[in-house]
Amino acid sequence: MKRDRLMGVPFACCGEVMMTSDLVVEEIYSIVSRLYEKAISQIRLRPEQAFAYVQDEAGSLCTSADVGLFAVLQTAIFREGMKYGLELSRESPYAEDMLEGLARAYEKCCADDLAEVGLKGEQLAEIIDCMARVRKKYLLPG
Repeated sequence: MKRDRLMGVPFACCGEVMMTSDLVVEEIYSIVSRLYEKAISQIRLRPEQAFAYVQDEAGSLCTSADVGLFAVLQTAIFREGMKYGLELSRESPYAEDMLEGLARAYEKCCADDLAEVGLKGEQLAEIIDCMARVRKKYLLPG
């Protein structure tokens, strides 16, 4: 599994300092889920506030230059937000920026980028399906 894009960068998640060399794609969903849980249950934020909190906290996991991993991270953040009823208004400059960032991440990312971060077979198909659901909910006109 290729992890060299993440080697040795420390980040804090849910009060724990972790090294990104220990991070694998499967853990991204767990980290994002724990961050949302903390934001909603402990800090008592609304879904839109929790989304901003998670974006901020998870931002140190990777950059948009890490094409495949960044697409997975954004998919996890938006997918988990869907579970909490996240609605983003195009009237909000912040929401518009986040939606544009998601669109750019998806435009840049292809199956080869996802394979580079270790996704293959059923796991790759699941991520692609999840990306399609996120795209449909947040990027396609309703």
